[in-house]
Amino acid sequence: EEEEEEEEGAEEEAEEAEEDAGAVGVDEVDEVWQEAMEQAERDAMQPAKRRKVQSQKKEPWRSNPERVYPMQWMNKIEELRPLNTNNMRPIVLIIREATTLAKVEDAEAERDLTNVLKEMPIKKNACGPIKRAALTVLFQRADD
Repeated sequence: EEEEEEEEGAEEEAEEAEEDAGAVGVDEVDEVWQEAMEQAERDAMQPAKRRKVQSQKKEPWRSNPERVYPMQWMNKIEELRPLNTNNMRPIVLIIREATTLAKVEDAEAERDLTNVLKEMPIKKNACGPIKRAALTVLFQRADD
């Protein structure tokens, strides 16, 4: 009799464990399936996302940002990289500081940076061309 009671107790524990383990009923499977189908229909109605294709030409202003240069003006120009192009003042100030540092270290670079500020139109909300031109000067001089 004791053995039968132990077997019945073990069977009841096994049944409870199955229920706790998350046995899924047919109705629950149907609900999950229906939700998945509705989501697929919603996704099909959404327009396809466009992927940005990167050009194959070499863009020197997108190279390694952790590079350390031998001259101070080069490191100063490197500070331009994280700045937003819609804010003119910090970009122009950094280029001017780099120009003053380049006077002592590299006369050609000083001339090129001065030309960047003179020849490029300075717009308050569109300083991308100036930033790219200054970074291009940096990479041209770094390759020499």
